[in-house]
Order: sequence, then C-alpha cells, then structure tokens
Amino acid sequence: DCVCIENADTLLLKAPKDSFTMRNTERGIGQAVHKFTFTQIFGPEIGQKAFFDATMKEVVKDVLSGQNWLVYTYGVTNSGKTYTIQGNGTDRGILPRSLVIIFNSIGTRLYRATDLKPFLSNIVNWLDSKQIHQEETKKQALIYGGIKEEELFTSLNKSHRTASQSQAPTSGSIDSGIGGLSSVCQSTNQMNWSQLE
Repeated sequence: DCVCIENADTLLLKAPKDSFTMRNTERGIGQAVHKFTFTQIFGPEIGQKAFFDATMKEVVKDVLSGQNWLVYTYGVTNSGKTYTIQGNGTDRGILPRSLVIIFNSIGTRLYRATDLKPFLSNIVNWLDSKQIHQEETKKQALIYGGIKEEELFTSLNKSHRTASQSQAPTSGSIDSGIGGLSSVCQSTNQMNWSQLE
C-alpha cells in the first residue's frame, strides 16, 4: 500500500501507518505522501515484450542508423534491474531482445570468419591458425564443459603471455579506465574497430 501508480506518469509514495515519517506527519512535521513524475511508469503487469516495445525498440533502431545511446538501470537491490536487462529462460529481457534485432539486421554483412579477437575497447587482433584453434578449444570447453576453471585461466594466461611475447610493442599506452591503470599496446597485427567498418 506504500507505492501507488496514480496514472501513466505519476507515482505516489505513502508512508506506512506505523512509520516514523507518519508519526512526524501527525505532529505537523514533513509529509506522508510524496509525488513523483516520470516519462512513463510501467506496473508489475507489464511483460518483457511490451516493455521492450515501448522503451527500447526505437532506441535499437536509432543505434542501427548510427546514433549513440547509453541505457542503464538504477534502483535498490532486488528491484528488478537484472530481470529487466536479462530476463529469464522463458521471457527474455531488453539485452537479448536488442541483440536479436541487431544481429538479424546486419544479416549478410556479419563477419563469419573466426580470425578476429577484440582487445580492450577499440582494438582487434588478427589471429593466426594456431591462435584460432586455441580460441575454438577454449570456446568448446566453456560451452560443453570438460575443463576446470583454474585450468582455463591458466591456459588463457599462458596464451596471452605467448601472444604478448611474439608481438612487437608499439609506442603509447592504453588506459584501461580502471583507476588510471594502463597497459602498453603490443601488437603489429592489431587494428582499430573503425578500420573494420
């Protein structure tokens, strides 16, 4: 009874009857009801598809036409942020639905070879045949199991060290975005994402 959706854009929060706020209100201090206005309020009856169609469908279309967007969720723990983004096995959230539209729309332009691997935020490594095989092995191990987590990380670290040692370093460093940590960009076969377009 504390949260009441007044209409499509107005939400009322009412202090519980036994609360400190209600006791203060009865003494003339503060308010028992707070009113908040939003662009759109969706109640608990809304499904994932209806929510996606009303909020994200046009955003995804804008992204496909070259516009930049940032979508984030904000709220207290257990308020439904993860469910809204990911959904569950039977009812997908906004991220899987967005990815389906994106991949369906790029169709024949999708790069099907497995010889590219992202590195940091805007660099791509071209992989040789041995590295492609290593990546496929790791992917199969993750998908189908059969490898312990610590073995996987040991394998990943070993292949990363081997790749780093075989590549000639270039000048400059790349900021990781984490507390000012940076790493030296090491590769002669790295390219910018923009070079792939």
